[in-house]
Amino acid sequence: MADRATLSVRSLVIAPGASPVTQAIAPGEIVGLAGLDGHGQERFLKVLAGLERPAAGDVTIEARAITSFRKAVASGIAYLPRDRRATGIFPTQSVLDNFAVSTLSRDMRFGLLSFAARRRRY
Repeated sequence: MADRATLSVRSLVIAPGASPVTQAIAPGEIVGLAGLDGHGQERFLKVLAGLERPAAGDVTIEARAITSFRKAVASGIAYLPRDRRATGIFPTQSVLDNFAVSTLSRDMRFGLLSFAARRRRY
């Protein structure tokens, strides 16, 4: 196992008044997150994924700060919502649209969505 942590959480406070969390996760480690429902697990995961800002502290991957969802995705972080049916899909859209939403930039031409390009990829 490598000496360098892949994911580091330093003095992370997810809400005012909450206790800070510091953790380093090395390559190959598997970490579980447990707790009573509603005690911050969901918010903690959203902070790791760059979907919410912490009250204090920072999250880094290989020394690169994760300060936004875009940076988290570029660093290999994926966030799966707890209730994927309610918050993880666009229920009024087709299956194709739901699949393609995460890679829309690949289907853009001159700032506009190319439906033909999307169809070719899927």
